[in-house]
Amino acid sequence: MKSLTYKEARTHNRKLRNAWLADKIETDEYHAKQIDMSKFIRYELTTDAHLPVAAKAYFHVANPNGLGALLSDDEKFGYENFNARYHYKELRRLMLLKRPGVWNVNFHISELKKEINKKLEVA
Repeated sequence: MKSLTYKEARTHNRKLRNAWLADKIETDEYHAKQIDMSKFIRYELTTDAHLPVAAKAYFHVANPNGLGALLSDDEKFGYENFNARYHYKELRRLMLLKRPGVWNVNFHISELKKEINKKLEVA
């Protein structure tokens, strides 16, 4: 089976919900076929292309393909590389907001990329 994009997964859930509201499917079937979007972003997506802003921040914090996976635990939570830690913490804060600013999320992602590139050049 071909992997879904974020938009396709949202469309699937919307069609499923409409069918459930119209009593075309039972509640058990609705819950069984529904795609959990947080698990989808965290485990199945491979890129942040075409994601909404909050989902983009969540992708880079939680997904193994995101920028957070390239940081060590000391860089995320310790005293090593203050700039990377700051931008990672800001992404974590922004992903919890209902409507984070596009500029803020994109800025912290680009700055975190710069910090990771600096770390890789040194190594």
